[in-house]
Amino acid sequence: MELIATELGIGTRTLNRRLQGEGTSFRRVLDQARHEMACQLLGTTRMAVTEIGTALGYATPPGFVRTFRRSAGLPAREWRRTQDRTQTV
Repeated sequence: MELIATELGIGTRTLNRRLQGEGTSFRRVLDQARHEMACQLLGTTRMAVTEIGTALGYATPPGFVRTFRRSAGLPAREWRRTQDRTQTV
């Protein structure tokens, strides 16, 4: 969060206030961005699920797997298979 605030030229408290004003939080924005990037990588690359989790900054592969399942409603590997099927149809 400090890096993002610095890039925006504001303090972390200001960033937090502005996000709260928009009805969100840094954690929520970060989770959404990670999920979108995970979907992109799962759908367009053959990177292993564990590699994707590491690339997105998750401390452990199970952390990424749990988070992805919670946000997508199914495991990353299964999500990838459904994308493969829809792209070939």
